[in-house]
Amino acid sequence: DLSEHQLKTESSVGYKVITIPSPVFASDQLPPAPAVKEIGKIGGHILYTSGTTGTYKKILWAGDLQQRRDAERMAWDDYNADTINHCANFGLWTGAGYKIPHTTWHARGCVIFDQRPDRDEYFLQSGMTKALLTPDIANHVLDTTIEQGSSSPLDFSLTVGGGFISRNSVEQLKRRVTTNLRILYSCTEINLLLLETKVTDFDDLHWFSCGKIRTVEIVDEAGNVCANDVEGQLRVRLTELDCCSYLDNPLASEKVFRSGCFYPGDMAVRRADGRVRILGRSADVLNFRGQKVAVAPIEQNIQHMLGVENVCLFSGLNSEGEEEVVIAIESAQWPEHSRLNHLGHEFAQFDQIRFAIVFPFPRTQTGISKIDRVALRKLVYPVL
Repeated sequence: DLSEHQLKTESSVGYKVITIPSPVFASDQLPPAPAVKEIGKIGGHILYTSGTTGTYKKILWAGDLQQRRDAERMAWDDYNADTINHCANFGLWTGAGYKIPHTTWHARGCVIFDQRPDRDEYFLQSGMTKALLTPDIANHVLDTTIEQGSSSPLDFSLTVGGGFISRNSVEQLKRRVTTNLRILYSCTEINLLLLETKVTDFDDLHWFSCGKIRTVEIVDEAGNVCANDVEGQLRVRLTELDCCSYLDNPLASEKVFRSGCFYPGDMAVRRADGRVRILGRSADVLNFRGQKVAVAPIEQNIQHMLGVENVCLFSGLNSEGEEEVVIAIESAQWPEHSRLNHLGHEFAQFDQIRFAIVFPFPRTQTGISKIDRVALRKLVYPVL
């Protein structure tokens, strides 16, 4: 039974508890997977994904396949009838917003959706056993716990995904919110997460361990697996439970689904112990005087040095036609000048460096609301 007694009394005020009917788990009780043209007649689900592009792509799941996907996720991440999953403000039409509730219901667990403007005040009172937050929502939760003077972390399983989070925020989450924290990298197209860090060592924060159920590779332009410490394209070998094409979008499908693999569009590198670091989107590398440089590690270092949450780097031409690197900082006020001067010395290899403060950064209009780098670039390069 999904009943109100599963929620703590202090957090149940204002909640609407919905009992989900018992699902049909046996695949032989379902009709066979229909053809795409018949999906509307027999039943299925269309999931939307956009990544950082802001342009929606559609993924189609038939009912019987969805149940198999739910069963895989349930077994992998230990979902059960005692699971209380806090889903914050994810749209059910997005990857994370749909997968997590559906898997919880498959296990007969409870899902909390809280869209109240002041929901962060009640987050730690919900009695949850699991939660997934984007970096932005995690920072809102931190602001609330700091205001309330919270200093004793809980031990529920908190996952942060959907973008990079600063070391400072991670340290505060461990100290004030929960001792059980992990950071993940995944994508809507794949049923399970691909890379994760269980936060125990802050210095190794951005090096991810590979999951055991999906094969993650780093390859060169010819598709050959790269040696350790050599940068390349990230790709994932697909299984029958993963997406293999987008609905009604053959051009987008051909770009990312090739030879039984999915290419998310990210650069990465693997070190000798097998851990992987995401280096940023393939399209977002700095190109300065013909030298291509991955942006993610640099942006993460700047976040830590300046004590801000979001930084984006761009290379381009200034109004005088000279090449320059722009460091865009999401902040309501300028960081201390001493920090900016120190940062300038750290990046002395670039002849021209310009700082730009933008608050807030533009976000894509999707369920996870990632930083819209295309729109942000137009703000810091208004002449282009």
